[in-house]
Amino acid sequence: MPKTGDGAAAQGDEQVKQDDKFFASSVIITVSVGTGKHKRIYNLHEDVLVTQCPFFEKCLRSGMKEQVEQAVNLPEDKPESFEIAVKWMYAEKVPTNIDDVRIGAAYILANKLCMAELQNALVDQFRAICRKGSFNLLSAVTWIWQQTPEGCKLREVSLDQLHFAILKSPASYKKADGFEKLKTGGKLVTEMYWKSVYQKQSANPAFLTGCVYHVHEDGKKCT
Repeated sequence: MPKTGDGAAAQGDEQVKQDDKFFASSVIITVSVGTGKHKRIYNLHEDVLVTQCPFFEKCLRSGMKEQVEQAVNLPEDKPESFEIAVKWMYAEKVPTNIDDVRIGAAYILANKLCMAELQNALVDQFRAICRKGSFNLLSAVTWIWQQTPEGCKLREVSLDQLHFAILKSPASYKKADGFEKLKTGGKLVTEMYWKSVYQKQSANPAFLTGCVYHVHEDGKKCT
């Protein structure tokens, strides 16, 4: 009978063999992202794309021209954001060294690709950098509210985070530069006003535990 360590190694070797077989039998799909000098080409496994991303499943398994040509073109998207999506599809991880803008841009793409779990991971990563507090929160929240779709969870957590920060240190947000940035936020200003009216105090969203600020498909909570 093998030792525990040997058994784990054997299971690991078997998983590698299964993965190799999975990749070896998969069709390669060419995905073009961006335009002009910023355009990049990715050769990715169809089986990974269709099992991890509903957008690609629809493109490649429903008789559309992308399935026939074995190619998908995403001219409006940025390679930097797509690479985050690719890492998630292959390893179910997001980079830990990405800043708030890259998180926001990747979240927009994840929303477009209908990748709810990636959206959740990016929200968690945003909360992680908020715990460190090593970036300009006001600028980040303003950008998020200008660029992301209405009603998304990244907007919600960023609003709550800014609201908490203002209550904790109001003097920091009375400075002229901070106030001017906040005024350019459009609907952000309105939402912040009503949150301030109805919610005088709150816990730090960055440290909340459990399944918070996540997208739940079909009403199912995260497992």
